[in-house]
Amino acid sequence: MACAKYRLAAVNWLLDSCGSLQGFGHNIGCTSRKTIAGSSIGAKAEELNLIVAVNAFHGYVHNRRCQLANHPLYLDGFGIEDLETCEHIFSSSNNKYMELSHASLINEYTPLLHVFKTHTSFSDEDFVRWKAEESEFLTNLALEPPSDAFAVAYVEELEKLRSVEFVRTLFQN
Repeated sequence: MACAKYRLAAVNWLLDSCGSLQGFGHNIGCTSRKTIAGSSIGAKAEELNLIVAVNAFHGYVHNRRCQLANHPLYLDGFGIEDLETCEHIFSSSNNKYMELSHASLINEYTPLLHVFKTHTSFSDEDFVRWKAEESEFLTNLALEPPSDAFAVAYVEELEKLRSVEFVRTLFQN
């Protein structure tokens, strides 16, 4: 908990210094959001609309529901920011990282997005709606169906039986 107090102090300083509508991301953004909400600065963070996200690349190790709630791709206000600035700096220092320019990404993909939108009937609202539908689906899918759980348990028991029979044949010979 000692580390949490320093993170909370840093977040409090960010809120005092920068005011409302701030956002930040790090590897454990989803956990930090809960820690901040339950702390003494929780009300201030909510009042000032603090957005806490996971870094783009670290976000992919989270489950899909967590990504939909915490990944910068799905959060308003982050644009194409991946929240990995330190990673880029460290990676570029060892000559193994090919640097990508955000400006070149925008220039490369903006025309493609325009062509896609003009040749399909999809709109920005469709993508927002699909995200909400996926989030709702995954929330409702939180528990596996009993029939699947039973099938998995059955296969696990068969594997145990097979192992026991194998060991038994070793001792019989």
